[in-house]
Amino acid sequence: MSPAFEGYLARLYTDATERERFLADPRGTASAAGLPAADLDALERIDRDGLILAAESFRRKRASKDAHAPSSLFARFRRCLHAVMFRPITAVSPVSGSLLPNR
Repeated sequence: MSPAFEGYLARLYTDATERERFLADPRGTASAAGLPAADLDALERIDRDGLILAAESFRRKRASKDAHAPSSLFARFRRCLHAVMFRPITAVSPVSGSLLPNR
């Protein structure tokens, strides 16, 4: 199995439009992607039902992960807050008496 084959297979799992074109014409679509003849033969024999089920499973998993991910604004706020709260303190300013962060 070539790296190009693995990349194209990953694309079939993640790109619904490419997968539909592939299922309608496996050899022609894979050939247009530039895969060698040996890879074309392997793709023609692929379990189509398994491809569809796996792609749908991956889509649901990605959607679930995205739904539970914090918003980017919230994530940035949390990182900033964590950086401020857990910054090591090592010295006291002789002028103001306040704590100085470790640099």
